[in-house]
Amino acid sequence: MYLSNKAVPVAGIVMILLAIGLIATIAASFSTGDYSPFERDEVAKYLADVNDNRTAVVITGAVGIIIDGFLSVAVAALLYVLLRDRSRVLATVAFAGLLIQAALSLMVDGSNILLVIIAKDFVEGGPTGVAAGDPATLELGRYVGMFTFLFTNVLFTSLGLALIALGSIITSAPPGAINPPRWLGWVACFAGACAELAWLVVVIDPAFVFFIGNFLGSLVFLIGFGVWLLMHRDLQPAA
Repeated sequence: MYLSNKAVPVAGIVMILLAIGLIATIAASFSTGDYSPFERDEVAKYLADVNDNRTAVVITGAVGIIIDGFLSVAVAALLYVLLRDRSRVLATVAFAGLLIQAALSLMVDGSNILLVIIAKDFVEGGPTGVAAGDPATLELGRYVGMFTFLFTNVLFTSLGLALIALGSIITSAPPGAINPPRWLGWVACFAGACAELAWLVVVIDPAFVFFIGNFLGSLVFLIGFGVWLLMHRDLQPAA
């Protein structure tokens, strides 16, 4: 009963904390990204870039582990509790999508930290006589870098599905115990659609704009919904 009584304000606080964590992660990641591991002639520069900015990459990975291992899971569970009476099917889809996204994000976070170690070995030389610029280290860094990029896109697919499900609940599902403004639902749908379209970046570079759209839309949704919940902390989720 105590947890049910506190679900609304706790959800509001956790959603705002998640938004702050996302901002910190994106800010730290801005220092890298000029080169691609998918282009063989850019892999060496890509690893050198990672090594030059290893502090930012490690911070991104560490903050990401906190976000994905705790905050994202908490938001997924709390949103399910708050919105399941309006559409249990869509709430379940959103819950599953957010959990899968969190799990994949944890893999990417770990991959980023591993990439820092590989990049350092490539640029400065590794243990047991591995020389700087070793071709095997270069190839390993290439594969880990591609893994990171690909799984980032896959997690966006799961995130997009979850956001569209949440947006559909808010905009279209029958009223329930928790009824945030419909514009928040449209923002979630927009962010979700951008996440699904982010795959286009594999084909055309300008499609990176969809990552920006998802990031901004997700921030507005998390902060807007979080603040609304704190303003309506006396509401009770359905039993």
